[in-house]
Amino acid sequence: MKVKILGGAGAVALGVARDLLRNPTVEKIVLADLNEAGARAAVDALGDGRVSWEALHADDEASLRKAVSREYVIANCIGPHYKYCRRIAEAAVDAGADYCDICDDFDAAWGRIARELPWIEPFERVL
Repeated sequence: MKVKILGGAGAVALGVARDLLRNPTVEKIVLADLNEAGARAAVDALGDGRVSWEALHADDEASLRKAVSREYVIANCIGPHYKYCRRIAEAAVDAGADYCDICDDFDAAWGRIARELPWIEPFERVL
């Protein structure tokens, strides 16, 4: 499995990468971030040849679309959620990529779900 972690220079992304490296089926992890120094430091801290970095500017649509591809499982660690989640999720869907979002903003996420999927309201207690 190949995983691309968006927001790869952040603390949450570093934890995700550490967890993924414990899985022997993970053959490659790419930390995608605008912060080159931070991403390189994360690659060095992880100390595993399966990890590399690439530039990503999440506010630039072309950069985002280039970073998201079917070849990778996309793990979004970019915040704030309300600003980036939808655009990144749509790019992943358009690319045919598997996607997960490490959202730490329950209120923003739930508000978006409730607005876009009104039929889910009866299940609110389950979530």
